[in-house]
Amino acid sequence: MAFCESCALSVVPLGWEPWEGLLGPSAPHSPPPPHSLPSAPPTLPRWLPTRPEQVCPGCGLLLPEGDDGRAEDRRCHGCRVKPLPFSRVWPVLAYGGATTEAVLHLKHGRRRHLARPLGALLAPAVAAALDSGVDTLCPVPLHPRRLRQRGFNQALELLRVAEKLARRPGARVVPAGLRRIRDTPALGWESPASRRRIVAGAFAVDRPEWAKGRRILLVDDVMTTGATLAECARVLLKAGAAEVQVTALARVV
Repeated sequence: MAFCESCALSVVPLGWEPWEGLLGPSAPHSPPPPHSLPSAPPTLPRWLPTRPEQVCPGCGLLLPEGDDGRAEDRRCHGCRVKPLPFSRVWPVLAYGGATTEAVLHLKHGRRRHLARPLGALLAPAVAAALDSGVDTLCPVPLHPRRLRQRGFNQALELLRVAEKLARRPGARVVPAGLRRIRDTPALGWESPASRRRIVAGAFAVDRPEWAKGRRILLVDDVMTTGATLAECARVLLKAGAAEVQVTALARVV
């Protein structure tokens, strides 16, 4: 069960097909050989929502049954009443099953090579955001301690692949535009309100001049309630960003 961060109401799942075969039959014990990874670009559409017109652009989840949203922007009731600070969400995959397995292997299994096929699946969302007017791409940062432990920021790795495959010249990537100044604990199954409290004040923009007037796409690996992305968006808007949109490889539903 998932919740819209704006109203904490339960929502129905997104209509994605199951994802099989990315890690190969030997997972989780060994990385898949390169030839077993899917050729992502030709099959990208099957990972998008089957009915994108029913996805709320404010929180990235399907509109609850019976709520068709406003005709002009299709936002769910919660996002109309209490909108999140970012203007648009570009969801890609539903978190669960093999998607969860792949993301966890990338993050915690140190299988950095998985950023290539996973980033390819993120590319259409990045391209759509750039086509909508976004001019700057920024990953959600890790705290320095966690970055040292992991060796890489998975959000940045996904962003680099997706930006390259999106083939939209002129996009500016700012790898360290945001800084995580507080090492927050794992959010796990925390409630939306608890998540907001935990991440409040956890991010900063050291040199706000880079964000002034920019239309920024925030990129992360997983979006659960949107609390982390919302806090990042608030900091960027306070620094002078004209707009913040967000995308994540996987959306918890």
